[in-house]
Amino acid sequence: MGQAGPGSARTDTAFTVADALALPAMRQGIPEVLAGEAELSRPVRWVHSGEYADMPAVLKGGELLLTHGMNITSREDRQRRYVADLARAGLAGLVIELGAATPDVPRAVTDEARRHDLPLVALHHPIPWVEVTEAVHRAIVARQSALLERGQELQDRFSALIASGAGVADVLWTLADEVRNPVVLSHEGELLYTAPRGHEYAAVAAAWEAATRGLTGAPPMITVPVAASGDPDWGLASVLSLDGPLEPFDRVAMERAVPILALAFLRANEAETLSARERGDLLDALIDPETRLDDIQAARRASAVGFDRRTSWLLPVGADLAPGAGRLDERRWALVGRDVRAELASRQIPAVVGTLSQERHLAVVAGLDAPGRRAALADAVAEAVRHAVQRTAAGAGVVVCAGRLSASWHDLGGALRETVAALPAMRHATAEPWHDVSVPSVRRLLWTLRDEPALAEFVEQRLAPLRAYDARQRGELVKTLEAFCAHGGSKTETAKALHLERQSLYKRLTRIEELLDARLTDEETLLGLHLALRARGVLDEGTGTPRRARDR
Repeated sequence: MGQAGPGSARTDTAFTVADALALPAMRQGIPEVLAGEAELSRPVRWVHSGEYADMPAVLKGGELLLTHGMNITSREDRQRRYVADLARAGLAGLVIELGAATPDVPRAVTDEARRHDLPLVALHHPIPWVEVTEAVHRAIVARQSALLERGQELQDRFSALIASGAGVADVLWTLADEVRNPVVLSHEGELLYTAPRGHEYAAVAAAWEAATRGLTGAPPMITVPVAASGDPDWGLASVLSLDGPLEPFDRVAMERAVPILALAFLRANEAETLSARERGDLLDALIDPETRLDDIQAARRASAVGFDRRTSWLLPVGADLAPGAGRLDERRWALVGRDVRAELASRQIPAVVGTLSQERHLAVVAGLDAPGRRAALADAVAEAVRHAVQRTAAGAGVVVCAGRLSASWHDLGGALRETVAALPAMRHATAEPWHDVSVPSVRRLLWTLRDEPALAEFVEQRLAPLRAYDARQRGELVKTLEAFCAHGGSKTETAKALHLERQSLYKRLTRIEELLDARLTDEETLLGLHLALRARGVLDEGTGTPRRARDR
């Protein structure tokens, strides 16, 4: 397909200046190339003829200009400016028909054309320009028509691939073979998949990065946007010139592949996304106190979405990405949920896994028969979540919370609601495989109070003198107090943690007592200061302010 037969012009390449010079009508003029010999492969978009005083102003780039040279003055500086302006306008080539107006091409015109690598051709015999114009335009239109026809044939092949059950990878490999160069699919600036056509993955990735960054020596690249999941700017498909030059058909091929890629993505994820939404609806209903599902209704719905056997106990688990890991959209959470379900099923653990509609957190309800196995089950669920997130969002950290056991679906709602509500508070906590939210937590209590003015006022009253002193003196009294409280008031352990001499620590503690007008040996004073430090950290998390210590 697209191959030229014997004696015919190729239709899968651009019509060039060289092609125009090879036309019979042009050859009658005995063309002589005076400059730009190396640029005769420039594509010709259209033919323009005439003797306008300001010819560059009417050009759009890519034209082959036919002229008698009437506007070429006798002044050398204007001759040079004439050629330079044409070159800057993107002219593909300049053809001057010699005659009474221009018996020969001025040296300055030739020199300037060479300086700009502009193809310059002299015609030694007069020719009918209309025949040249018609022949060139016919050839250009024929090639454009052939490109469109070939593009439609390729789109039909892509559609047949999808109809036969092929996926995104199959479309990309077919596309790479068609354009005879590697193809790359990227998402959010990261390489997602490559069809390397025999090249090493690292070589294609390096070439793609160089081309994306516009580095010197990078291979030419054609890029078209790819829509997926309702996002028109979801990603990019790119072809890299590693095996051969890029051709006009390559862009046509890429543009015909893009809607097929979108369809492939949609088909690949639509069923999973809809399924995840159905499971999420059940979890939302369990959490919502207004829904009030009874135990029989909830058990039936759970069975319908994959909870395949009755168990004595139900464990609620919530998961979200750690700070700095970004967010996942519904489609990618659905893929995470799919992998978590598959992992738990392989361990014979019945579970409902879904994405909550509002918070976009992952929620899991897993079944067990022995309450003593709660910790082991939480370990298994947390591990499955971490592995699934890594497959979907490599490098992302995960926060997992496990709640209290419930003996029925009806009782599960409150426990699941508590578990999911704990996720924002635990996102900044010390990293753990999973956080046990079945027991009381100062951190979670402070998080629920973070919007109360009284809490901020309490922190200010307790710590303001120390913070003001640190700001003035560039001191570290707050840091010292944090370490002192964290080590239960032990001066020895505090000195070790801060890498301080004992005398230096004593001076800091004395200064703290002076500023606060309190004794750190007083149990209530130390408790209040520790609580203020913990509350300060939670308040900073709520506003996105970084802090040096993150406590549980």
